[in-house]
Amino acid sequence: MKRMCKVMEQKYIKYIAMYLRKSRGDAETDLNKHKNILIQLCKENGWKFIEYEEIGSGDSIFMRPVFQKLLADVENGIFDAVCVVDIDRLGRGDLGDQDRIKKAFSKSDTYVITPQQVYNLNNDDDEFVVDMKSFIARREYKQIVKRLTQGKKIGARLGMWTNGNPPYPYEYEHYKEKYNEKGLVVNDEKLPIYRYIIESVVNDGKTPSTIAYELNKREIPSPRNSKWSNVTVYRLLLDETHLGKIISNKSKGDGHAKKKPNSIAQKILPKDQWVIVENCHESVKTQDEHEKILLFLNRLPYMAKRKPKSILALSDLIKCGKCGHTMAVAYRKDRKSSEYIKPCWYRYPNGDKCGNSGIITNIIYPDIYSKVLKQKQLMEQEIKNTDINDDKSKLENQLSDLQKSLDIKLKALTRIQDAFENGIYSLSQFKERKEKAENNITDIQNDINLLQIQLKQYDINSIQNKLDKLNIFLNEIQKEDLADETKNQLYKSIINSIIWLRSGDNIDMKINFK
Repeated sequence: MKRMCKVMEQKYIKYIAMYLRKSRGDAETDLNKHKNILIQLCKENGWKFIEYEEIGSGDSIFMRPVFQKLLADVENGIFDAVCVVDIDRLGRGDLGDQDRIKKAFSKSDTYVITPQQVYNLNNDDDEFVVDMKSFIARREYKQIVKRLTQGKKIGARLGMWTNGNPPYPYEYEHYKEKYNEKGLVVNDEKLPIYRYIIESVVNDGKTPSTIAYELNKREIPSPRNSKWSNVTVYRLLLDETHLGKIISNKSKGDGHAKKKPNSIAQKILPKDQWVIVENCHESVKTQDEHEKILLFLNRLPYMAKRKPKSILALSDLIKCGKCGHTMAVAYRKDRKSSEYIKPCWYRYPNGDKCGNSGIITNIIYPDIYSKVLKQKQLMEQEIKNTDINDDKSKLENQLSDLQKSLDIKLKALTRIQDAFENGIYSLSQFKERKEKAENNITDIQNDINLLQIQLKQYDINSIQNKLDKLNIFLNEIQKEDLADETKNQLYKSIINSIIWLRSGDNIDMKINFK
């Protein structure tokens, strides 16, 4: 640990973020092993640490929410260092991700510590080593993804199941005894439920909504062990996997393209480009049944091509105060100028409707505006709160006094060194006085670190940012000819949800501000 001792002279390390990530191919025992290694390292050096543990793999920062939180804390200078088992645990993303990580650590003067080495990204040699390790890790990751993708495509063409969780009532079996390969087998307990769904449509002409209601009434769990919905039943009826087929290559691109930078948007491929392999597993419905289902569903509104969802001013903001579901906002068909909140659509498992009524939105907009004004006043008062400012001023004064004391002690240490070199102190006197001065300096540095953390708790910037958004909202929302989508963005900039409850003329509306 010679290098670690060198860094300890450069910067006092006390507060550590321990980042643990279980990546592709790691077992649970690997994660525990890594944790034990890092905990032992922190204990040996007397570091106080906070764990950031992430289960899951992803090449980009976007795919790792825990790491996003860690990186934000690093950028805010909360930690002296981040401890990982290896550099590649921080990320194997593209150059943009790597650049952001490097800048976060260098600008905040935060070290990266592994069991083998301490890295200072403000040091050219350390930066070069990290760059090389990141390059190799990124290349290795791409090769792993390439092999996995090729394996899925080859497996699909051989009739193996590579599409994630199998559809109800199938289960995934690693090796089928008959063919000695991966595939799907029928769950005999779930099969009668599936056949009930098929026969309810083919023989009785029941709609997906009716089937879902009857299954819930019988307390039969859905494929995800929750309540059945008409959409779940509808998708199950259309799935061609139940014909014994495996279909792949239905799309290309990334479904997260809107959120992930440099990603290609997902695109549905024409059917002639699909890879369809017949007779891969036991079928649970016939082709004749499937065609009858298609004809029946074609007469229902589910099969109609949906129009793009209209975004109105309060879209996705109204939450039912009775059942908690999102209530729809729409224009009345007869008059576009008449926007209203629809009655709650939710039906309880016993068949009862929620019953929460809607309203024409023009009636409630003044009340929303009034509540926003009141929220603004509360925030302004919070910023002016003398207790908060007094407490913060006390901490700032203490911090200033400690900084002055630290400067005095550092100068005293210099004088002790000069006195020894001039022969005023003997070697034993020098060592005694030097040790005492260094201990005082360490104690003051500890107190400074603690005060800096306490000051973050009194930082009013976040409140000021929220107040700024409220002011922008109040200025912009009054403008004429604003598009509904623009209004929706303005409302969502300051509001998480609006809890709505109405029974007759009694209205209860609460706003959850961000």
